[in-house]
Amino acid sequence: MLAALAKRDRHMDVRRTAVRNLTQPGPLRDVLLHGDYPDARAMAVRRVVEPSVLETVAASDPSPRVRQLAAQRVRSREVLGQIAASDPAWRVRQVAVTRLGRGPVVAEAAKEDPSWQVRRAAVERIRDEEVLAHRAKWDKAWQVRKTAIGRLRDATVLGNRAKNDPDWQVRQTAIRRVRDAALLANRAQWDEHPGVRMAALDGLEDRTVLARIAQTDSDEAVRAAAVARLLPPAAAAPGAPQPEPDSRRERG
Repeated sequence: MLAALAKRDRHMDVRRTAVRNLTQPGPLRDVLLHGDYPDARAMAVRRVVEPSVLETVAASDPSPRVRQLAAQRVRSREVLGQIAASDPAWRVRQVAVTRLGRGPVVAEAAKEDPSWQVRRAAVERIRDEEVLAHRAKWDKAWQVRKTAIGRLRDATVLGNRAKNDPDWQVRQTAIRRVRDAALLANRAQWDEHPGVRMAALDGLEDRTVLARIAQTDSDEAVRAAAVARLLPPAAAAPGAPQPEPDSRRERG
């Protein structure tokens, strides 16, 4: 009776109570595979353990939420690869990419998935410098370019993005990984965004440039940071808070 209520009852509280009180794998599996309502199936999928059932549900349940929950428990790389390549819901593909970690399917997702969230999840896991450089330069979403920059070692690409990326958060991430003194000086003085100029200051050693910034930068916090960089180490109070421009907050 509990399984029938969990599968068919029109009232959510009744369905959920019925699922919570199911104790045998057979009825739980029945609810997951044949239940009419996604909320009951979503509860059941957390308690079913058979790999073949989880794989079937991850690949074919009509509810994206249920497929997502099932994919989080699938271990088969073959099944996860199919989901990552073809599921219509980006959240499900994202789970599959995350579970796969690395490999050709993940590299392909980093380049070709239509959702930036999935491309970013793939970029967070790959190590291929060629793919990372491609995403750092060409991905249309700043979130993906920023993530790729954070994992990239290619100094040429980092320098290019530090100077030329249209988004300040990408330029900021890149300049923090740059060691080229001339580029640091350039960005510390001429980048249009105070968050990037501030990040460039962290690696800048040229005291002439620091003094110029301390006197002329349009942002008070950047000028204060330049002054702090000019002071001898003993002059800076340990644990003193560092000034930070309000505009450094990341966009949503």
